[in-house]
Amino acid sequence: MRRWVAVVLPCLLCASSVSAAKIYRWMDEGGKVHYGDRPGQSSAQKVEIDSHNKTSPNPSGKQRIQKQKRLLKAFEIERQRKQEDQQKKRDKQRKLAQKCAKARKQLRDIRDAHYLYQKGEDEKRNILTDTQRQVATRELKDAIAKHCD
Repeated sequence: MRRWVAVVLPCLLCASSVSAAKIYRWMDEGGKVHYGDRPGQSSAQKVEIDSHNKTSPNPSGKQRIQKQKRLLKAFEIERQRKQEDQQKKRDKQRKLAQKCAKARKQLRDIRDAHYLYQKGEDEKRNILTDTQRQVATRELKDAIAKHCD
């Protein structure tokens, strides 16, 4: 029993002296800040240190699982939003490619045709003049420039 008291008592005294240690802060002539267990200069100030652990305890398992579920849900929502954005982008590119292909086909048809016509209100064919054909060609070239790379 005496041995046990002889070993434990000095350990307890050392632990209590460490937790009650005083720390001082002072600044030297060069402006450098120093810390120590003894005041280095007369201008040293005692620094209060709270030795109690202020870190929050680990969250309980239930709280951790709830936090994990919220995080996973947020990741899933973000992933879905990105997929929707990518799908919209692909749809837009597909529509532009279709418009481009259509305009190029119409331009080829205009160049290959001997004459062009438009149907009037009375369902009769009205043949386009050279000026009207050039206007239609210019419009298709503009559409190709707009919709194609």
